Amino acid sequence: MKVYYQKSKKRLVYIGSSATPDYWDDQWNEDLKSLVNLYKDNSFVSELTRKYIKNGGVVVEGGCGRANHVYSLAKNGYRAIGIDYAKKTVDYVNKVAPNLDVRLGNVRQLDLESDSVDGYWSLGVIEHFYDGYKDISEEMFRVLKSGGFLFITIPSMSKLRKLKAKLGMYDCYENSSDGFYQFALDPDQVIKDFLCYDFKLISKNQRNGFKGLKDESPAILQRILQFIYNSNLLAFKALGLVLDKIFSKCCGHITLIILQKK
Repeated sequence: MKVYYQKSKKRLVYIGSSATPDYWDDQWNEDLKSLVNLYKDNSFVSELTRKYIKNGGVVVEGGCGRANHVYSLAKNGYRAIGIDYAKKTVDYVNKVAPNLDVRLGNVRQLDLESDSVDGYWSLGVIEHFYDGYKDISEEMFRVLKSGGFLFITIPSMSKLRKLKAKLGMYDCYENSSDGFYQFALDPDQVIKDFLCYDFKLISKNQRNGFKGLKDESPAILQRILQFIYNSNLLAFKALGLVLDKIFSKCCGHITLIILQKK
């Protein structure tokens, strides 16, 4: 994956494989063979949802992939709905986990009634659309009830990435969509875009500081950090958690944004 900087939009552009439905089917193929190992009763998604939404509420994950968070939400008493456009993945999940409500669909045109959803999760989705996320955000706003919560994660322009861009450490982007995979977005701009609708900001925090540090380090250091990142040894896992906490504010790979529909 090659990373460029688009100065006019102040964001990174990742070029490699286009994030098509077939791409995701291929990416998730091996994981699907062991879904039972992916499905956990509790995930950070269900834990955070509990802070804002009562049991029994309707919670949608737009771009649910393997539906592991849909499973966790359902286990915690929510009427969970998963939506994804990767047909083979959706078909397989429906086959092996028929008790889950996972549907083939398009986050830009949801087959859901207006004002029908208490919560909406979007985990690493909006950054994959080259033409932007305006139509996605409109659908999020439409389906959420008044008082409903929107949870969004995006790869973001951390302080480290902004510094590297300022120092000219990325190649300049030439404005071609060929091989486009995703953007790393400015979270403040994303929030500004969503506040154009009748949303209010609840919180914003950066996460995955270890990954953000690893991905942006020089090649030699990156290899060492990647080894630690991939290791299953308890000592390295503990070290990873410490690095994650230390570097999240300056190097966080993603930003979690929570908004509420007024």
